[in-house]
Amino acid sequence: MQVEVYVTHRCGPEKRAKIAGAGISSVEIDLSALSRDTTIAGLDEAILTSAPREWIYNRKAAHVRNELAQIAKRDAAAAEGRRLSQIENLKAAYASARRKALASNWKESPQVQAVTAAGDGALLDGPPVGEGYFTIHPKVWKAAILGDMVPHYLGVAPFSVIWEFRKRGWLTEEFDSRLQQHDSFLDDANLPKGGAEQAVVSFLRSLAVQGIAEDTGWAWKQTQRRSAQLHQRRIEQDHADREAAQVAARLASLNNLGRSIALLGSDIEGQGFDVVSWMEHAPDGQQSLKQIAIKGDAAWQALKRALATTFAVLKDECEQEAEDLGLPVRGALEAMRVVHETRAAQRKAEAEEAERLERLERLNDHVSINRVDRRCSFELVGNAEFKPQRHDTARCSSTFRGTSRERDAFATQICRGVGPEGEMGG
Repeated sequence: MQVEVYVTHRCGPEKRAKIAGAGISSVEIDLSALSRDTTIAGLDEAILTSAPREWIYNRKAAHVRNELAQIAKRDAAAAEGRRLSQIENLKAAYASARRKALASNWKESPQVQAVTAAGDGALLDGPPVGEGYFTIHPKVWKAAILGDMVPHYLGVAPFSVIWEFRKRGWLTEEFDSRLQQHDSFLDDANLPKGGAEQAVVSFLRSLAVQGIAEDTGWAWKQTQRRSAQLHQRRIEQDHADREAAQVAARLASLNNLGRSIALLGSDIEGQGFDVVSWMEHAPDGQQSLKQIAIKGDAAWQALKRALATTFAVLKDECEQEAEDLGLPVRGALEAMRVVHETRAAQRKAEAEEAERLERLERLNDHVSINRVDRRCSFELVGNAEFKPQRHDTARCSSTFRGTSRERDAFATQICRGVGPEGEMGG
């Protein structure tokens, strides 16, 4: 060990470096304040105990410092390794959560279906951002914002959207908790800034660019233009729904009429009949029956009347002319036509017989007038005249003059219903 004594000059830097370089432990004793008159005993006491002193170089202390520095370096490296490991784990967790979210089924989501049905499916697309912060597909949470939250008359704030998503279990729990604790590892992992809330804000801003939403300062609300657009859509949708219902009703009517008529045909004709195929056939070579029903114009009304007539004829409820219209009932219609023609001929014969009996009765009334009404009698005047003897003009208002042959001809005319002047007698 080396001892340096400081009386007037300290040990300089160069000497200190040489001592440290030589690896010699050395101490410097400060006697600069000791009086020159100090005795030998006082000098010994100062050198051994009371005088200030310091290490110029301590070989053991340097070794300890080196060991401590190595320990600190190793600890720092381990801490950095743990930090980097956590960062890599965060990146892996985010990538895994992102893959799961993007692979989730969004097509069956009620929110997505409602937005798509309204014609706004394109609004759910766009650049990806923050997908790993969610447990669901981006289209699902975007559809919830677009369909359920922004249209609310009070609008929405991003933090309230996150609160609602947290209730629904739509946020990845690991990142949600770290974001609430402002974990610096998220920044070190170079993940999308701001987490799920910033992803929501980015989507709202994209809606603002398209005139769908606007930031009022305290909430995001639907624009007046968007409200008017949705109102017009509702009107058009109601009209479309009514049209669809009417088309469905016409198609059902065509189907039911076709089935009902086909059931009235013979089993042989009905073999292999398919009403759906029948609806697809085009009787005029242009429009199928189905197309006619869908259009619902005058052609449909005519088709419906024709089908109703055919159905009524086959049920024997009317005797009009009917067509088979491509249905397997041609034979049944021919049979009904024979029945109707026979029935019509019978009605005609009965009518003619009734008319003949009526004319005969009228003839009896005119020829046998003396027996029917004794208040009126005829007398032959000269060789060719009948003339009432009583003046009952209410029942006998004319006088017939002529020969007996002419009188018989007159009776024949009365039987046929024609008088002597070519008019009905009686």
